[in-house]
Amino acid sequence: MSITFELTRHSKMLERYYQIREECFRKDLGLKSFMGREDDHDRNGHIIIIKESGECVGGVRISGVHAGENAILPMEEQGFKLAHYLPELNLESVSYCQWGRLALLPEHRGIDTAKKICRVLLESCQTLGYRFAFNVAGLNRARLYKRLHSYLEYDYHICNHLRLPAEDGFTNLEYLLSVSSIPAVGEQPVSSLASVFCHHKFSTAASDGQLLRVA
Repeated sequence: MSITFELTRHSKMLERYYQIREECFRKDLGLKSFMGREDDHDRNGHIIIIKESGECVGGVRISGVHAGENAILPMEEQGFKLAHYLPELNLESVSYCQWGRLALLPEHRGIDTAKKICRVLLESCQTLGYRFAFNVAGLNRARLYKRLHSYLEYDYHICNHLRLPAEDGFTNLEYLLSVSSIPAVGEQPVSSLASVFCHHKFSTAASDGQLLRVA
């Protein structure tokens, strides 16, 4: 059977997704104390459930900030403000989001599924009105995402000029910020992020005691 996707608030589907992400984060990332249960970002965001034969086999979360809202993304909880460190994107005047908490049972992983997940995320963010999508990952995964975006003809930039605070409980993991450019519905993707950030050199977004260099 093929993989399908559903943007949902179905309680049983969500409960199963939370269980899967706890299992995956503990095993795959070595986060033995990670709790996958629902949090405020889940309640305030959008959850895409990944299904096979009608059963939840994983999921991913989209956390968003719409223009004019007094809200923050999960990565901004430690005082890191995207609008301050990425002024070129004019984030005060556009809607943007963060992808996070991606979890998928091992037997369903593979490059074809990864392409489908990336496409669904991009199309969902476009429908929801987000202009940029941010994510935090290790270098190898960030490079994979870049290849997937290239395959789908979307622009993706790894912001290796920045340091950013690690999420509580994730301090021993590689932390690298990347951004996707998402055109409005009806517009064509435009490759421009590399030129936007071409003048950047490595910079510090917080004190060294809080950070993990990933460039």
